[in-house]
Amino acid sequence: MELINSSKTPLNNPHSNTAKDVNMQQNDKFINADGNDTLPWYKQFWPWFIFGLPGVVVIAALATVYLAVYNADSMVSDQYYKEGLAINAVVADLNHAKAMDLSAEINVDISIWQVQLSANTTMNDDHLIVELHHPADSDKDLQFTLFNAGNQIYRGTLSDVEMNRWYIDISPHGKEGTDANWRLKGEIDLSNKTTRLKNH
Repeated sequence: MELINSSKTPLNNPHSNTAKDVNMQQNDKFINADGNDTLPWYKQFWPWFIFGLPGVVVIAALATVYLAVYNADSMVSDQYYKEGLAINAVVADLNHAKAMDLSAEINVDISIWQVQLSANTTMNDDHLIVELHHPADSDKDLQFTLFNAGNQIYRGTLSDVEMNRWYIDISPHGKEGTDANWRLKGEIDLSNKTTRLKNH
């Protein structure tokens, strides 16, 4: 009769570990030389942090390129030749006003505007075009008309305007650069009732 040595076969021993069990446990953790458990590199924070920095830079660069291409500065115009001609015409109008020694006295009383012209020649334009340019927001720019009231005086109304500093442009109704056209440009503070405008 053959005897079985029970000391070599761990039957029903809850504390025993087979080689397979040990390998499965070591898949999730490693034991270093000091006996401390360590996580694999792909489960640690710092490798992903270091790898992520170049990725953030690439994403930021692509976003910058996208903004530059699809949100171009609207102030850059491809109509520079036509705009250059228009600027030359405006300069001619300004010089024409200087030649006439033209000036304007502007009176603003709430919404009532009055412009009285003074020059070395008689001014008999039917009406004037007044442009107000906001110093910071072009969406607030305004344009209105003043009508001849006689004696080189022009009157009109403009309501709902900010009573602060504006750039002002006054010219008769007509195309820039024509012999009959002139232009006065300057600044006006609407908090003051009276402003004198003359090209320098």
